[in-house]
Amino acid sequence: MRDRPIILVADDDPRMRHVITTVLERAGYEVTSVADGQTALQVVATERPDLILLDVMMPRLNGYEVCTWLRQNLLTATIPIIMLTALDQIHEKVTGIHAGADDYITKPFDSTEFTARIGMHLRRTQRDLSSNPLTTLPGNHAILAAIERRLVAQTPFAVIYIDLNSFKPYNDKYGFIAGDRMINLLATTVIEAITKTGLSGDDFVGHEGGDDFVVLTSPERVEALGNHILTAFSAGALHLFDEIDRTTGGFLARDRFGAEVVLPLTAVAIAATTSRPGQWPSAEALIRHAARVKTHVKRLPPPHFAVDPPVPPGR
Repeated sequence: MRDRPIILVADDDPRMRHVITTVLERAGYEVTSVADGQTALQVVATERPDLILLDVMMPRLNGYEVCTWLRQNLLTATIPIIMLTALDQIHEKVTGIHAGADDYITKPFDSTEFTARIGMHLRRTQRDLSSNPLTTLPGNHAILAAIERRLVAQTPFAVIYIDLNSFKPYNDKYGFIAGDRMINLLATTVIEAITKTGLSGDDFVGHEGGDDFVVLTSPERVEALGNHILTAFSAGALHLFDEIDRTTGGFLARDRFGAEVVLPLTAVAIAATTSRPGQWPSAEALIRHAARVKTHVKRLPPPHFAVDPPVPPGR
């Protein structure tokens, strides 16, 4: 999260926008305000705010419609959303919650409680992302929850484990700043692959930490996603090596015994596990199996990409 979190305020009442902006700026936040739902979506696409305040009744998409769209979009699904309304009615709140809102505030509001609740949601988001602040993608808890929802829904889906071969030696040789660049490249490549191959509301990307990423998608999209990631990452990663290593196609490193070895350039490994309704008793069981599949795929000859490969016992 940024030093000064950005909060997007979407409300068609100019006086209310002024009041909210004043309160939030005094609390130390950076504020962007808009008057309708369509403009709110445009701002989210360019600024990616840390929290969104949505008025329920707005022109050009109401708050519920904006909230639903944000929750279905891979790049905005984890941004905390608070709905604002002048109607203190149960069915209004339930509708907002079903649309994906995290909280509900009734206007007029107490400024102290208002800023306290915003701070609570920002802290909660930061805590959920604490294992992977580098990419700000959802972490382990969110990954398991996303898998559990799909298991409960009894729909087929695929778990794609993605990580890097020879990443630790690369990090040791080139330094942690270069290593962070490579992890960010992988995150960007994965998200780009999903959007370019046809983003849907069922797609999810999580970051377990380090160079380990998890994608949830439909089984029929696995091949296209995997091939796009392999090609795009290989091209982008070349620029993260010096000219000598690029020319030779490998780099000098030390193995776990301290001996000097020449390793191939860091490459992505992709292991996909499909899930049929009723196949797995829990998200934990599925993720354990998917991790074993990933370990197996990393040992295969390149390209390191396989879908439901047979895994030898004990691996």
